Formats: sequence, C-alpha cells, structure tokens
Amino acid sequence: MPERAKRISYRAAEVLSYGAEACIMALVLLVTYSAISRYVFSKAVYFMEELGSILLAAIAFLSFAYAYTTGRHVNVTLIFSKFSKAVRNRWEVGINLVCLFFLFVWFKLMFDFVYTSYKINAHSANARIYLVPWMALIPLGLIVFAVAVLMFCINRAYKNVTKVEEK
Repeated sequence: MPERAKRISYRAAEVLSYGAEACIMALVLLVTYSAISRYVFSKAVYFMEELGSILLAAIAFLSFAYAYTTGRHVNVTLIFSKFSKAVRNRWEVGINLVCLFFLFVWFKLMFDFVYTSYKINAHSANARIYLVPWMALIPLGLIVFAVAVLMFCINRAYKNVTKVEEK
C-alpha cells in the first residue's frame, strides 16, 4: 500500500512539473519576444514584467513537489551522514512532519488569499491579467507537495515498523 501511494503522489508531482515546463517555455518565448520587440522595433512590451513574475511564481510552486519526490532538493548530508541509519530515518520523519505542518499553514493562508482575490476580482495593475487562476496554482502546488511529504512519512514509518530495508 505505501508504495502505491508513493507512486500516486509521484505521478501528481510529475503532472505539475509538466505545467512548470510549459511555464518555462512560455517565459522563454515571452522574454525573447520582449527583447526583440524592445531592441529591434523599439517597442517595449508593457505586460512583460507582470506576466514574467506570474510565470516565475507558477514555475516555483509547480516544481516543489517534483523536486522533493525525485530527491533534487537541498539535503544537509554533512550533518546527517554522522548518524546511524535508524537515527537518520527518525530525524527525516520528524523534519518532514514539521515541514508538513508549515505546508498546511501556508496552504491555509494561500487558500484564503486566492479566495479573497476571487471575491474582489483581482487583476494585475498594468496588463489587467486576471490573477485568480495563476494564484490558484500556489495552493495546488502546496497540497501536492504536502501529499508527497505525507507519503514519504508514511512510507518511512511503514519501513521502520516492518523493518524493510531500502535498496
């Protein structure tokens, strides 16, 4: 059961990472268009900064879960390598539970932020981009990240209880 849940959370993170890749491509195209427009045609793109910032935030929040599930995040191996495997496992679960708490707090705050933005019909200042769909990517990315952390904790606890060794 834990392996199946881990695969599901990995797939969800992978789907979000495709969204992040699309945002990266859009950002590259937008910056290229803006540079050509500004330096070749002497016409600045007035919405570049706003849309670029929105895309950058989307890239970050859509990528967190994938970076975590694939192990491409910051690890403090200098400290953890000094402990035994059993102590390391317990510390990892504890740290991830603290991370989970903060993710849920952050999710709650961002959900309220998105809901308030929806209620006031929030748009960007210059380009009048409707912000709610972009803002909704933040809690979406956070909840998938939290599920990935939770699956890690469950999987690690299951391995500790059943004494299953990692490959």
